[in-house]
Amino acid sequence: MIVWTSPALLPLVFVALAAVAAMVMAPLARPGAIRAVASAGLLLALAVIGARLAAPPAEAGPLLVDDPLARFGAGLAVLSALGILAFARSQGGGREGPALLLIATAGAMALAGAGHAATLFLGLEIATLALIALAAMRRSAGAVEAGYKLFLMAGAGAAVLLLGLAYI
Repeated sequence: MIVWTSPALLPLVFVALAAVAAMVMAPLARPGAIRAVASAGLLLALAVIGARLAAPPAEAGPLLVDDPLARFGAGLAVLSALGILAFARSQGGGREGPALLLIATAGAMALAGAGHAATLFLGLEIATLALIALAAMRRSAGAVEAGYKLFLMAGAGAAVLLLGLAYI
């Protein structure tokens, strides 16, 4: 049985809620406000991960694990997203960027804590599809080409991964 109030799931929940809030705010809010909400969600997740570094593993459900390596991977994903938010410039049409970055971060966190092949595949696909959208966001010829190429390579990689998982 999954314990929904488990501290092991709190970082993922904070990042996912911040992603939803950033998506809702994207059409109307200023880019600075969207970045602030995204940063707040990432900082909350990082605080929970930091507070739980030395804690014993908690129940995170049958598909996720909560061990020190999973916490390290989730912390690395959150720190990377914070770095991207701090240094990336907002360009025209980039109001969806923080939400897509948070979705990719949630996928990377799920990938870091994967305890089952289904979680491994879903985390990889969530992160990859958000990164494809980020790559093609500028809508220039080079960005769209990069998005197409990344999409084709991700599809081929997903097919090979699924074939390998089926063999296992």
